[in-house]
Amino acid sequence: MHGKGTFYYPDGSFYKGEFMKNQRHGLGKMRWEDGAYFIGNWKLGEKEGLGKVGKIDGSEQEGFWKGGKREM
Repeated sequence: MHGKGTFYYPDGSFYKGEFMKNQRHGLGKMRWEDGAYFIGNWKLGEKEGLGKVGKIDGSEQEGFWKGGKREM
């Protein structure tokens, strides 16, 4: 997949946004089966740059990500 689109995973999770070489890349939203989500930038399948994580309890955290991990 390349460009914009939506990918649905077998467990009910989905990603909607930009792709490059079949990976999440660019701006997009990932929602997991438990309702948690990440909205922000992706680089070759990993969270990268500015983004926001939301949890099922309604809490949200915004921050910067590098290699899929939140930078403190």
